[in-house]
Amino acid sequence: MREMHNAGGSALQGPGAIPASPLHGAGKRPGKRNLILATVFLFLGGLPGCGSALINAAKEGQTHAVRDLLERGANLEATDAYGGTPLMYAAENGHAAVVKLLLDKGANANARSNFGITPLIYAAGSGNSECVNLLLERGAKINVKGKWITEAGDTPLSIAALKGNTDIVKILIDRGADVKEAIFTLENTENHPRYAQAARRGIQELNKYSPRPEGRSAQRPQSGARVEDDDLPAATHLDTGSVSAIASGGGAGRGNGAAHPPEANSGFLRSGPGW
Repeated sequence: MREMHNAGGSALQGPGAIPASPLHGAGKRPGKRNLILATVFLFLGGLPGCGSALINAAKEGQTHAVRDLLERGANLEATDAYGGTPLMYAAENGHAAVVKLLLDKGANANARSNFGITPLIYAAGSGNSECVNLLLERGAKINVKGKWITEAGDTPLSIAALKGNTDIVKILIDRGADVKEAIFTLENTENHPRYAQAARRGIQELNKYSPRPEGRSAQRPQSGARVEDDDLPAATHLDTGSVSAIASGGGAGRGNGAAHPPEANSGFLRSGPGW
């Protein structure tokens, strides 16, 4: 049992740490020995409240480990304390092969975190157009909103524009994303000083596709596309921990957390390459 504990590290990793188990650790280091540990822990049901090995393997882009864990009975829709699923983590970090595998196995392309964020919103921010296309092909809702930055919610298109992911902006618009709503969202984001520069760049990009002069709106636009925000959570901890990353205009940077408020995971969408 000591060996299994060491494989996963301590669940008491300091303030804000996400609980980890031997199963979680086994998912980080693929190999026969660790898959044996994973199998044992899957059989025992894991530890209540502990992080999922499948989530960790998906976040790290370990396609073989994800497949092995699923074959051994790992929960495809496992969630962490913040409602993040394996598919959300894979999409956020731009792991297209893992995204495809999870979708092929039946993962919910429209799952929501505790903050209402969907895999497509994360993929739009990742900069990986293949992840975006895979999710759209499997029925991901394109005009959904989640509380990533603004209290009113952010759409996949507004996040892609904010991050400067112009190829994804075009993909989303070609598939029917609501440009007016995205501009309205970015105008609200522009009111946050640390986001202002990135928001202005995003608005300028979306203006190319907007029939309105300057793309400005005094009130929320009424458009043909319905933005689905009816089931957004009423309260949230907004991700102020990722402000510096987005404000820097970092392009296709990849983060290392999904749907986590900054106090729970200080590396959320901040510490990856490209920021």
